[in-house]
Amino acid sequence: MKFTEVMRKAVGLLLILIENSLLAQNIFQVNENLGKGVNMGNMFEAPSEGEWDNPFRDDSFQRIADLGFDHVRIPIRWDVEARVDLEAP
Repeated sequence: MKFTEVMRKAVGLLLILIENSLLAQNIFQVNENLGKGVNMGNMFEAPSEGEWDNPFRDDSFQRIADLGFDHVRIPIRWDVEARVDLEAP
C-alpha cells in the first residue's frame, strides 16, 4: 500500500473518531432539546390496527400534547399480512 493511501485511510479514520466523539458529547444536549417524549407502542405494531386494543384516534396527538409531551415515537411493524399486500395508491 502506498504512503498516500495509508495517510488517506488514517485521516478518514481520525475524522470518524472525531465525529463520533463530538456526537457522544452532544447526545445529552440532543436529548434535552427533544424534551419529554412518549412511545405510541401497540398502535401500529399489531397484526391489524386496533387488534391490541390501542387504536389510533383522531385526537391522539392532541391528547398527548395536552399531557405535556413534546414529541412521540411511532413504531410501525410493516411485515404484518395486512400491510405487506398493500399497494401504493
